[in-house]
Order: sequence, then C-alpha cells, then structure tokens
Amino acid sequence: MSNCGNSYYGNDYYNRKPCCPESVNNNNNNNIVVPPVVIKDCPDKKDDHCKCKLKDFAYDVSPSQKYDSTYTPISHDESQPTEIAKVTLTRIKAGDLVELTGIFHVENTENSRISAHVRIYANNIVPGEEIYDAIVDIEDAVYDGRTHVNVQDVEAFAFDVGTVTYILTVFIENGETAANLRSPITFTGSLIKN
Repeated sequence: MSNCGNSYYGNDYYNRKPCCPESVNNNNNNNIVVPPVVIKDCPDKKDDHCKCKLKDFAYDVSPSQKYDSTYTPISHDESQPTEIAKVTLTRIKAGDLVELTGIFHVENTENSRISAHVRIYANNIVPGEEIYDAIVDIEDAVYDGRTHVNVQDVEAFAFDVGTVTYILTVFIENGETAANLRSPITFTGSLIKN
C-alpha cells in the first residue's frame, strides 16, 4: 500500500484500475491518507464489495544497528519471552480483519543450531493463548548465525472488541545456546474494514 496509483483492483494485471484515497489513518501518524486495501481480485468492472478500507494502521520500528553495537539477549523462558515489538489497533468491530506483518533478526553466537519460538499475543503474554506460533531454526555461528525472521498473520473478528495490543515475542528453548535479537525490526498492524 502506498500512494494512489500503486494500489489496484481488477483481475487483469494490465487493465487494473487505480484505487483512490478514501481512508484516513487515525493512529496519529500525521493523518496520512491511504488508499483502500484490496483483499481479492475483482471482476474487470468497478465492484465495491471487493474493496476494503484501511481503518487503522500502527507500526513499531527499530532502525538498523552497526554490527558491533548493542543487542538484546533472547530469553530462554517461555513465560517471559523477549518482547520484540508492539502495535495497538483501535475501534475493532465485528467483520473487521487485522493483518500483522513483521521482520526481525536473530543472531546465534554459538557453534550449535537453535530453535527460536516466535509468537504473537493479543493484549497479554499468556503461554498457550498466542494467536500465532512458529518455530524457526537458526544455523550455528560457523555457517550462518544471523537469520531474518518473517511473520505474517490475519485475524478475523466475529464481534466488537474495541482496542487490541499485539505483542511480537521470541524465546529459545532451555539448554540451547545463547542468541541475540538484532535490528532492523519492523512490526505493523493494519485494521481492515471488510
């Protein structure tokens, strides 16, 4: 999603029509005007039920660091994982969709492979109640100890929930070697009116 003219609808790639800005970001980010989000391809005609509007957008970004700068050690405790980033979305109603995307980097500093547990929680960190759970294997430091991790999830709402804070976390299993969280880090949340 970017400026008008870069977001399109239509099922024929070469004859797609540009969407026009109709939605305003309400996350106090300078009231950026954004175009509607297209969830699926529409017939080659203007079909409003195929377009969706972006109601809210939030992001948490940590810029790149030099290799020798500070880093964050990754927790070995599932009940107290390392918090990577948070985003808060407001005015979530029945029928809305939330798309979460993120990228961060893990550095393995030892000579053995590790498994990083990546999770997203809604409002509170409660193991077993995560909305996203993935395990990412990180090679040892000898081969390729630094890995970027991508996260993407969509949550659909059947009823009004108001405000939700999404928390992106990571931990490594007890007994495994040390690992560090490295930037750049980006975590975004888009609230879409379906």
